[in-house]
Amino acid sequence: MIATHHIKAKKSEISKTVLMMGDPERAKSYAQKYLTNPKLICNIRGINIWTGKYNDQTVTIMGHGMGMSSIAIYAHELFEFFDVERIIRLGSSASYSKEISQGDIVIGDKYYTYSLIGEGYGIDPTKPINASENLVDIFENGFKKEKQRYFKGGVYSSMWFYAPEFHGEGVKKDSIIEKEIKNKGIIVKEMECYILQVIANYFNKEAITIVTVIDNLATKEFSSANNKVSVNKMGELALKFLF
Repeated sequence: MIATHHIKAKKSEISKTVLMMGDPERAKSYAQKYLTNPKLICNIRGINIWTGKYNDQTVTIMGHGMGMSSIAIYAHELFEFFDVERIIRLGSSASYSKEISQGDIVIGDKYYTYSLIGEGYGIDPTKPINASENLVDIFENGFKKEKQRYFKGGVYSSMWFYAPEFHGEGVKKDSIIEKEIKNKGIIVKEMECYILQVIANYFNKEAITIVTVIDNLATKEFSSANNKVSVNKMGELALKFLF
């Protein structure tokens, strides 16, 4: 049994590929919906970690909380102490483009941030970081085979959900981020992908972030507690492509 401050489990209880999402309740829902005999193996601080079977292969699905500081803790511990080989973040996002609608799925292939958090892993915070090429190929080929509408592009990993001093939902004027959004190099915004990829690269492991658009910043269409955009298709397809 390995006990970190945040995960208490046997290495054998966590699969080599882990699917992560911000909301622990969504992790529970995915596990119970898609896995055979899912078992709750850890629930420290309300972060559910479930392991079960999909196509006779062991699969772990878990929450990671909100923001880069939160996912960084779990990603680091999974890679360093539990021998995880790849992490797929399945998240929600806001689109900067009128062409990318609510419910659309986006493959994040390059990640940007304002945060200095990457410096803790020796990364220059002013430069974007690429998703693991092998995983980009797996998802892009999978979506094409399924004839599933998707987009691929850059993702802005924001430190803020609310940023009243910045226009454009937390984007500084005349910044690299703003320029990439205008040039369509960045197509969606979320809050975790950048540091996940930094940590994966640090340990020579793989990672990728796949998101479903729930808000559109260009058209001002927003999901709400009473009118949620479904993200289930993304989870269903991710399991199919990976296992």
